[in-house]
Amino acid sequence: MRAFLFLVAFAVAGCQTPAPPKVGEVPQNFVQVSPGVWRSAQPTNPDEWKYVKSQGVRHVVKLNLDSEGSDADAIAAGLDVHVLSIQPEGDKDLFDNIKNTFVGPDVAKLIEAENIIAAGGGVLVHCTHGQDRTGLVIGLHRVMHEHKSKAEAYDEMLRYNFHPELHGLHEFWEDFTGSLSK
Repeated sequence: MRAFLFLVAFAVAGCQTPAPPKVGEVPQNFVQVSPGVWRSAQPTNPDEWKYVKSQGVRHVVKLNLDSEGSDADAIAAGLDVHVLSIQPEGDKDLFDNIKNTFVGPDVAKLIEAENIIAAGGGVLVHCTHGQDRTGLVIGLHRVMHEHKSKAEAYDEMLRYNFHPELHGLHEFWEDFTGSLSK
């Protein structure tokens, strides 16, 4: 009898749980990293942007170039998009990919991104794959405003597939002392 009541209670509780989002509604690598801050790869369709908005995102920090993905559907969904494209631009030809691995980020854009994140109000940070440029910006935020150690933030960057072989981004991180200045 107890087992039967347990199964009934379990089934009823399960009926009250909202259904998980469908594949195709959630952007790749979409994760809430702290209250009001999310990270992801480039959302690619209106359903993904609607899902992002439904989670409380109101502002988007776009770190990739328009040639790597459009945020027009974010604007159409009513999100405030801040285009702060930084290198390396990915998924180009081999020569450009190699050359771009040595380009460091624009500090002014990193400062602006950090100011947007710190202001709150539901912020999504994304680049093409949600790994390298996004990882750097989120790592900087974790150290500067969430008081994580640089080692903790770097471990998180690696867990979300940051590529240390992108020398410009990695060397910027190595030289980062806990604050940004031009």
